[in-house]
Amino acid sequence: MAVPLNSKSKAEFFSRVSLVSVLTLLLALPFLGYWAVQLRFGTTFVEAWLPGDDAARATYREFREQFGEDQYLILSWPSCNLKDARLEVFADRLRELASTRPELKITEVSDSNQSYRVLAQALQGDFRKEAERTLEVTNRLAGISIGKKGEGFITLALSQAPTEARAELLEVIRREAGSILGEEADELIVAGEPFQIHVIDQSSRKTMERMVPPSSILALIVAWACLRNLRLTLLVFAFAGLGQLAGMAAVSFFIGEMAAVLVVIPTLVFMLTLSASVHLTSYFKDAGAERNHHAGVIALFRGGKPCLLASVTTAIGFASLMASQLSPVWLFGSLSAGSLLLVTIWALLCFPVVSRFIVSFGRSKESQSEIAESEQRNLDDESEKLELKPLSGLARILGNLTHRFSVPISVLGVLILIASCLGLYRLKSSTEFEDMFIPGSEAVQSLNWVRSRLGPLDSLEFLVRIESSEEPNRGLQELHAIRKLHKAIDADTNVDSTFSVSTFFPSLPSGKGTRDTIKRAVFRKKLESKLGEFEERGLLHREAEANVWRITARVHNIRRDSYPEIVAALEARVDRALVGLGNGGSVSYHITGLRSIVEKAHYALISDLATSFATAFLLITPIMMVIARGIWQGALLMIPNVLPVGLVFGLMGWAGVQLDVASILTASVALGIAVDDTLHFLICFMRTRRAGASQAEAVNRAIHVCARPMLQTTLICSAAMSPFFFSEFLPTSKFALLMILILSGAIVGDLLLLPAILHSPLGRRIGAAKTQS
Repeated sequence: MAVPLNSKSKAEFFSRVSLVSVLTLLLALPFLGYWAVQLRFGTTFVEAWLPGDDAARATYREFREQFGEDQYLILSWPSCNLKDARLEVFADRLRELASTRPELKITEVSDSNQSYRVLAQALQGDFRKEAERTLEVTNRLAGISIGKKGEGFITLALSQAPTEARAELLEVIRREAGSILGEEADELIVAGEPFQIHVIDQSSRKTMERMVPPSSILALIVAWACLRNLRLTLLVFAFAGLGQLAGMAAVSFFIGEMAAVLVVIPTLVFMLTLSASVHLTSYFKDAGAERNHHAGVIALFRGGKPCLLASVTTAIGFASLMASQLSPVWLFGSLSAGSLLLVTIWALLCFPVVSRFIVSFGRSKESQSEIAESEQRNLDDESEKLELKPLSGLARILGNLTHRFSVPISVLGVLILIASCLGLYRLKSSTEFEDMFIPGSEAVQSLNWVRSRLGPLDSLEFLVRIESSEEPNRGLQELHAIRKLHKAIDADTNVDSTFSVSTFFPSLPSGKGTRDTIKRAVFRKKLESKLGEFEERGLLHREAEANVWRITARVHNIRRDSYPEIVAALEARVDRALVGLGNGGSVSYHITGLRSIVEKAHYALISDLATSFATAFLLITPIMMVIARGIWQGALLMIPNVLPVGLVFGLMGWAGVQLDVASILTASVALGIAVDDTLHFLICFMRTRRAGASQAEAVNRAIHVCARPMLQTTLICSAAMSPFFFSEFLPTSKFALLMILILSGAIVGDLLLLPAILHSPLGRRIGAAKTQS
């Protein structure tokens, strides 16, 4: 038997502790509010997702230090071509802004006409006819600086800039376009990684501004409909609102910016704190609520343990994401776990005083005195009377169904889980920008326009390192090597266009006659005179012991599933070209670029999903074993918790639905959330069993006590998440949908599969009272 509280002094002691906690919370609220209103919106570039010591990120960082940015902002309009005088006017205006307004972070501006003139000048005298030279220049720049059919565009290289700088730059660009392009300014095409980050930031802001208020209001309405008591609804939302405020303050204090992946943290903490509050309110009503001054203390003693354990297991689900290689994922996990634990402990400690204040607010003194007469009733912490009341309604149906078909339901649940898990092997991931928005969105349409008219934006950077030598014709030998590698790369069917120092030179003469010898000498002098220019253009990096040359390949149709094959094919071509050079090991290369970082993130998504879920499972299962007081018992009781996660993600695999950054968060988080209701049900079941009830009686009592609050929390939490389903940012929309589906699956698992397992022969020894000697 549990130790009875049966003392008014003990109840008053915990009430005083609760009062101190409330006063502490009131002192902390201004600080939480301050940091919450300081919250800004900003999304980091993909390369910042990977750890600082990651080899791919380190290589890419070194590449950017040596050669500059490989991601640009691209500007064009439907009628823009090389003959459009506005192209150069617009570019010149942007160059002026780059020099006069450094806060815009523009490091370089180039346009199609400028690139054409530079290359035409470099090839001057190499072709007999002007038309031949024009055709050659156009062909060499197609897909690099000129569109496929002669379209013109402007490229802006930008340094790493804060969110505000990107937003201001785009505002300035659109304003200048309005004055230069006239009516066509409305058709301005903007694309490129900096613009994509800006669009994601704007979508994050809109999601918070548009979805959080209806989320809270809808959850409030559903909570009132479930609880049928305005005072208790306000009680629940007082703590849920604290959770939302704490989530926003945590992101603001520790990071400063709300990235797209983190946008659901405040609502998740709101939802989970609300869930705990609903369960506490249920215990509060059972303890007398409005008829008992100490009902809040009794509710704390009866519901504090399962609520705290549920919070711990959910926090473990969050914390398991800290094993991720991707910074948005582990930041999400750490901030969510910390916020949830802090708010849950605060809510539990404050509950007695806050609940008493809310239910007694506005009541007459006569009513208060009537309540005081009964305040000694039910001052038991865990040893309330065991009242095995007959089931009614849904509880009776669930009790009879799970008792009569306990074995078939249990077996069916396991079979569904196994079938679902087979679909996990088919899961694919994506961090493609166009997969984050609906096809009709302006940003996706601009991106598709650029790809169809100007060429692909995805590029692979080949950095060719050639060791120094004392050869007098070293420069020509290096140019010969780069040209051969350039041609080998360009010959691949997946490559749309290629750009390197070779672009600026015609074919090298290879004969031994006087004419070719003279030509080679001219080539050598021309090359030597332009080395500094090539360095400035980001085509060459000179070191003491070697020269590193850059070859950029624009690649089309590159996706996560095609990337390994494309890279392998290109590496094979380059390797064969190197063998043909007979370089003796003096020439080596490696591939980098933002695309390689994106692909590394793709693979990390899948591995992180498995790692974080396994971590959460391995950490939560021992807790379940301790509560169930047995190894196999605890493992058995994890089946209803794993089922909804396995079912949803397994169906995603079978259906070919791709994972994104937000999707991988749901598996571990949902496992922790699913365990919440299981713990409430299990603890109630075990208390009843230890009090001497039979297996069936304990299951029925757990259904009677827990079914209603479990259904209420599922409905309210689903209502809180549902507005996010309509977000224009698809990862947030998908996250909301997955959470609703998993919550729905969890309630089915906890009200069908879990009681069936406890009713079955396997559940006979779980929580059974010890034999009295």
